[in-house]
Amino acid sequence: MKLKKSLGYFAYTLGFVILLIFISKLQLHFENIFKETFKMYPWVIYMILLNIPIGIYLGIPSFIEQIKKSGRWKMNWGKLVLISLPMLIIAFFWFVPFSYHILEFLINLGLTMDISTQLGAMVAGYFLINSVYKE
Repeated sequence: MKLKKSLGYFAYTLGFVILLIFISKLQLHFENIFKETFKMYPWVIYMILLNIPIGIYLGIPSFIEQIKKSGRWKMNWGKLVLISLPMLIIAFFWFVPFSYHILEFLINLGLTMDISTQLGAMVAGYFLINSVYKE
């Protein structure tokens, strides 16, 4: 039993590393495109969106626990609206009118723009998958 669990943890970690490599290669590709063409859009948006699957992947273990349960699928709209949506706004604050105060707040916390957009997208992805549960 312990060997099976250990192999599962190893497979999960290996999958995460593969996901990170794949996403970093895609982000580098998008970055090269906008450096060559001098067009940031839509490539910057794609680069931010690529962080959502990281959060979703981190939420997979708890989602698998929900799959094992019996009952009907439900959506925790509070989590989705009150956590995921604000995190997406933080991730895309550059594109949201009147959200530049978020930038000032994040800088005062010591976070750079890159870290805040990536972290916001990851947290949004994590709570997106964790908003679905069985009852």
